[in-house]
Amino acid sequence: METEHILSRYRVDLDNINWSELISVTSHDCWMGLGSVQTAQSFIKYAKACSRKAQKSEEQHGLLKSLTFPIYERGVAECPTVECLWKSYIHDLSWLVERGQAHHLASNLENVASRAVSNCPYSLYLAQLQLGTFLTLAGIGHCILDPDTLMKRVALIIKDKFLTCASHHLELYMTAIRIVKRRILSLLVRQYDEFYDDKAEQNLPITALSDAQEEEIQDLIEDLREMYDTVDEFLRRSKWQEGRYLLSSERCKTEAYMLTPLLQVMDGAQSVTHATEPFRCLEQLVKIKPQHPDCYRSQIQVIMSQPPVSANDIGLKYRKVRHHYQKALKAISSKSDPLLDSAKHNLCQEFMEFE
Repeated sequence: METEHILSRYRVDLDNINWSELISVTSHDCWMGLGSVQTAQSFIKYAKACSRKAQKSEEQHGLLKSLTFPIYERGVAECPTVECLWKSYIHDLSWLVERGQAHHLASNLENVASRAVSNCPYSLYLAQLQLGTFLTLAGIGHCILDPDTLMKRVALIIKDKFLTCASHHLELYMTAIRIVKRRILSLLVRQYDEFYDDKAEQNLPITALSDAQEEEIQDLIEDLREMYDTVDEFLRRSKWQEGRYLLSSERCKTEAYMLTPLLQVMDGAQSVTHATEPFRCLEQLVKIKPQHPDCYRSQIQVIMSQPPVSANDIGLKYRKVRHHYQKALKAISSKSDPLLDSAKHNLCQEFMEFE
């Protein structure tokens, strides 16, 4: 702080304040809030040092631990626009909340994440961290994860126009989608403890999902599909085809390897409706980029991953795979394209191995 000429509180004589000197442009001292990265890193080191010493010293554990967050608060007062300081503050708070060491800090986590985005509105990473706090708080039962709230938050960030890059908009939406996916996975493994691998090896009984968990998972799956539709419509209006391709590619994998198998298991049957959803998404992917070999490779991978119901299904599956290989070879352009040549080579190589 002395190096960067930030005015320290102990240097202010409240009885004899010389305002003309303080506001003078030639003065080497500044008020709070003008700290740079160097000062912020010093606060981070100070806070983390107190945290480490608190874990080693049982006698001073409470005192040193209680100092950590006041240090962060003083730090963000001096350096409110430094991203790395907010990042460290949020990570340390999240770490404590996730491990159940300080449930009373849950409301503080919300507040700090909101302040971080307000002070650093151009930071994509802090916006993603704020979205991640919804998952953290839902994991400890502090709130219910509402996908609509996530989407509204993303829409508000985009509306503020501090993040103007189209790729940043897509990344924010994908962050919200992945948070919902992580919530689904956390519900699936909630009944397992840290010794899950040992239990699996010993073939111990695994607790089934409760009715409430199944209902929440089904609701989240429906919300997740609506989120994909909303983002696709947003990208369609933006006329960004590459973004739509990236979104559709992500959706195809999610439908084929996560949502559809999960719904089939929960329904207790191979539902035709569930089985056709991945192929509908893949057809949409092909329409977006009909000459991209990876679109057809994704279709073939999904077909090969489908379990046969009868012996006849095995032959039928191979016929479908061959048909899609032939369809792909007809659709892709024969002209050399540096961006697609590698994908074309992989497609042809896989076709030869298949035959």
